[in-house]
Amino acid sequence: MLLAVILFVTKIGIGQDLDPISWQVACTKMDNINQLEITAAIKEGWYLYSQEIDEGGPIPTSFKLSYDGKKFESIKPKEISKYMLVSMDEMFLMELTKYKNDVRYTYPLDKAMTNGTIQTIVEFMCCDDTQCLAPKTVELTLNIK
Repeated sequence: MLLAVILFVTKIGIGQDLDPISWQVACTKMDNINQLEITAAIKEGWYLYSQEIDEGGPIPTSFKLSYDGKKFESIKPKEISKYMLVSMDEMFLMELTKYKNDVRYTYPLDKAMTNGTIQTIVEFMCCDDTQCLAPKTVELTLNIK
C-alpha cells in the first residue's frame, strides 16, 4: 500500500510541471513601424518547434491574428533567436528546426492598427528528450493605445 501511495504521489509530481512554454505579447516600434512581438520562454530541457516543419514531423508553430474582432488571418512572423537548433530530432527521426530557452516572433502591423485590440492565437508543440506534449493552443490579447 505504501508503495502505491509513493508511486501515485510521484506521478502527480511529475505531471504537474508540463507547461514548459510561456508566452508574452507586446507592441514595439522599429523603423517607425509598429511591430507585434510575441516571445516564447522555454523551460530548460524543452524545445519549441519552428513554423517550417515537413510532413511527418511535429505540429509546426503557427499564428493567427485578429484586429478589433475581425476574422482571424494566418500570419507568418519572423523568428528570432540565438538558441535555434537545426539537427536530427530523435523523437521524429528527421532533421528539424527547433528552439531552446527563448524565441521571439515579430510581425509588422498595418498602419491602421494604432488603437484597438489585437488577438493572436498560437498553436504549438513542444518536446524534451523523452516525451512530446500534445499540440496546444493559446490566445494572447494586446490592447494598443
